[in-house]
Amino acid sequence: SSAEAILANLSEGIALFDNDSGIQLINPAFLKMLDLSIDRKVHLLDLMDPLDELYQILARAIQGKPTYNKDVQHCTASGESRWLRVNSMPLKDDQGSPLETLLTIREVSDLKSTEREIWQIEKMSALGRLAASVAHEVGNPLGAIDIQLQLLQEDIAAVAGTLATEVSRRLTIARA
Repeated sequence: SSAEAILANLSEGIALFDNDSGIQLINPAFLKMLDLSIDRKVHLLDLMDPLDELYQILARAIQGKPTYNKDVQHCTASGESRWLRVNSMPLKDDQGSPLETLLTIREVSDLKSTEREIWQIEKMSALGRLAASVAHEVGNPLGAIDIQLQLLQEDIAAVAGTLATEVSRRLTIARA
């Protein structure tokens, strides 16, 4: 059917579970993101690590507790790490009783990488502003000191003798 074709071609992973975590519907993108190959008789919770955040989101969703735009880092069975943006919601019947649970996942690894790069750029920019501020704060007193050394040099130039020559040499070094 056209609905199945749409589900099969979505880049977002979609899965529908009954209240016992049995798979009612699952699209290829969902299986690919989680690196799973399963048939519909399987219960997804049985395939997942109970310590995995995705497992906990699904378990809460089956209990009727939704999750909205939660970013989780998921490690596949092959050891690949992916950032997934997860949404889950219980689907209820006319009386408000939970029937099934819808879980959607979207890979956001590239987005997370870009966010990290932007954070690093902002950090370096802040460090640059701090360095400029420190240089400015240090520069003002150093300028005043340099002016005073220059005046001392001019005063000592009016005095003759080896001591005056040595002091003038030291003032030149201090101003460098």
